Amino acid sequence: MIQSLKRNLYVLLISSLMFIFSIVFFLMIHENIKTKKNSELAYFNRMATTLILQLEHESDYRTCLELYEGKRDMYFQLLSDNGHSLYQSEYIKNNTDIIDTFLTILLDTEGDFTYNPSRLEDNYYSRQSGTYTIQAINGKKHYCASSLIVTDHNAIYTVVAVKECSSFAALLKPELVYYFCIWCGVLASIVFLSKILVKKAVSPTEKAMQSQKDFIAAVSHECKAPLASILSSAEMIESVPGVPDTIKNHVQMIDSEVSRMSRLIQDLLLLSSLDAGNWSLHMDEINIDTLLINLYTKFEQICRKKIYCWSLIYQMNAVRRFILMQTA
Repeated sequence: MIQSLKRNLYVLLISSLMFIFSIVFFLMIHENIKTKKNSELAYFNRMATTLILQLEHESDYRTCLELYEGKRDMYFQLLSDNGHSLYQSEYIKNNTDIIDTFLTILLDTEGDFTYNPSRLEDNYYSRQSGTYTIQAINGKKHYCASSLIVTDHNAIYTVVAVKECSSFAALLKPELVYYFCIWCGVLASIVFLSKILVKKAVSPTEKAMQSQKDFIAAVSHECKAPLASILSSAEMIESVPGVPDTIKNHVQMIDSEVSRMSRLIQDLLLLSSLDAGNWSLHMDEINIDTLLINLYTKFEQICRKKIYCWSLIYQMNAVRRFILMQTA
């Protein structure tokens, strides 16, 4: 019983602590991934601003854009001041819905971001729109930003920059082994500490149960000697010639009760062995007629003293039964 209690407490403690830790740990991982997404967005904004500065001073826009596309995983659409396409990444050609959706949202929020000669500010300085997160038809999300660039050689470009957002799994994968090692390390620590705590918590109960088992075993063994003496004395009385039947009946009652006490002692020892876990079950047949007759003989005198009628009725080819009646 104690071993079962220890095992249940052990499992319950580990499960509870690991459940709480796992929730906190996963929340921390989620916040870390969220921070990485914010860093990725900030990186995209910084790269878009850096691109504006470079295109303002360089005339070879194709080389500059291809460099960003190859090393920064960014994709571009470059338009001239009259709206003609000067450069378009292959990725954008295959996903035109991204640009269409972005320009529609941009027009609704910040207005037209293409070159307009009627606006004096379009002729003097470059400017950049905000960054928007656009979901493509295939379900992938992208960062999009538009810039109007006025170069040193009097050229005016409209650039749309696009970068695919990293998914949660993609951000988690590089550190997955690290997170798993942390989780396993905490699990091992909790298992070790739980074993110590459960052992200390159950130790007083184990000592009390052991004292109880020792007491039961000692009392059981001490009771065997007087019961054996009583049984031998009853047998000697019964063997004396000329003993009245009444005395023989009482002697038989003593013998029966001593046998019952012996069985009770055996039951106590069995209970003690049950707690220790080293017990075995022995099944045996009993004679129901003998059992009923013994019960009738044992309680007949007691029932008469209490003014009860105690009758044992035999019914042939039927279930034998007791009838206990109170006399008027």
